[in-house]
Amino acid sequence: VWLAILGLPVALGLSWAFELTPEGLRKTGDVAPPPAGGVAWVSARTIVVAALALVAAVAAGWLARGPQPAARGDLDSIAVLPFDNLSTSQDDDYFSDGLAEELLNLLSRIDGLKVSARTSSFAFKGKNLGVRAIGDSLDVSTVLEGSVRRDGQTVRVTATLISVADGYELWSDHIDARPGNLLQLQEQIARAIADALEIKLGRADDLVGRGTTSPEAHDNYLLGLSKFSQRGAAPLREALQYFERAIAADSNYAQAWGGIALVNAVLPPYEAVDPAIAGPRTRHAADRAIALDSMIAEPYAALCQSLTLNEWRWGEAERACDAAIARNPNFAAAHQWRGELLHVLGRFEDSKAAFALALERDPRSLIGQVIAAVAGYDRGDTATVRNGLAAARALDPTPLTRYLSVSTLLAIGDTAATRLVLGELRVPAETIELLVKRLRHPDARDAVLRYLDPPAGQTGDMTRATNRALVGDPVGAIPYLEKAFRNHEYNLPLAMRYADFAPIRNDPRFRRILKDMRLEPYFPPRR
Repeated sequence: VWLAILGLPVALGLSWAFELTPEGLRKTGDVAPPPAGGVAWVSARTIVVAALALVAAVAAGWLARGPQPAARGDLDSIAVLPFDNLSTSQDDDYFSDGLAEELLNLLSRIDGLKVSARTSSFAFKGKNLGVRAIGDSLDVSTVLEGSVRRDGQTVRVTATLISVADGYELWSDHIDARPGNLLQLQEQIARAIADALEIKLGRADDLVGRGTTSPEAHDNYLLGLSKFSQRGAAPLREALQYFERAIAADSNYAQAWGGIALVNAVLPPYEAVDPAIAGPRTRHAADRAIALDSMIAEPYAALCQSLTLNEWRWGEAERACDAAIARNPNFAAAHQWRGELLHVLGRFEDSKAAFALALERDPRSLIGQVIAAVAGYDRGDTATVRNGLAAARALDPTPLTRYLSVSTLLAIGDTAATRLVLGELRVPAETIELLVKRLRHPDARDAVLRYLDPPAGQTGDMTRATNRALVGDPVGAIPYLEKAFRNHEYNLPLAMRYADFAPIRNDPRFRRILKDMRLEPYFPPRR
């Protein structure tokens, strides 16, 4: 366009000086006027002016388009932000968050659409960040934001789908519904989003599933979701109570049964629950959920985790993991739990890939980063250890996360990072030097273990075992492993892969524990 504009004076001058004739270009003064009734040859000036007009028209049309949305082929991922609560009661936050989470889970079932997990998407609640910053942080191409206003028996949901690349609205609407029709409302929004992204709907005839028509059951289910996401003993107990109330209101509510299964699957490390009891409870709730709606992923994911860490039933666990991911490829926890199982079974490359998929969908998962880092240590991948622990401390700079980092940083010999973390914890300098410099000195073991071991009276024989291997006394770890086995400690299968247990891999006592856990085929003797 600029070349055409700059060349216009030259082109006009030439068009007045020359004419186009059958013999070629000739000076205008040398060309005789056409005879009466004859055909006038088109002048060069006419051609040039017409061409310039054509160029100008094309350029004007191109400029008038303005910035264009990203190519539709690039719109294949989405983050659902927590919806704003516009109801009169601030206590309704659980309701607006719950609707957004249910919509997130619904979108996760659409073929070809990558959906950011709740932990990562909801981390931006209350933060005044632009769509581009959020999209770049979560590595998604679109963001869905919205609001919920509940007024008596009417719920109004407003939702807007925005392209991260240019900030354009791809779709927006507001929809009114009564509490008993919210599942249909969510399906309507999901289908509209799929159309806007030109994504194929998976299981289009049964996208939502059975759900519930009971407002009371649905309300309690949303309350359960809000508590379950917080983890910790008290929130998980509250989540269980809300899910049970949902079942009391509607005994055929499959999602609520799935919630009960998930709570029982993850509760043992947070509370003194015998995994041997939690396992059957998980299976009962999961089986009930699957009988009611075999297309939801939550009960299969609960079985995946419980059969691995509660019941030590490896083949069934892997089938459950695969079933959960087949129903919801975006279920980050299912990918993580599958990664844990494969790590226990010694399939390290498959395990690493599963952890990567989990963190791709939920990059802001604290436990996901920590578990992936610890697994990296067990397979000798120190880069994964450093990156995972650094990401965990950035996500949650609390003392607990730092304490979780210390033993693994010590194990890989990263003394600089160890000193930094212990300094942030205000550990005395002399203690830091004791841990870093004299970690494997026999005369320093007792002092190091007093610092690393769980307090007296608390369970944690598995932790005591790994700490003894860390300070160079793997044989001293065996009695604690035997106690952890007798107590059926929750994370014992993962602990058996601890890299510092390699020197006792052939010890008959270690082999006996493996045999009783049905893990011996996956742990060949050390050569």
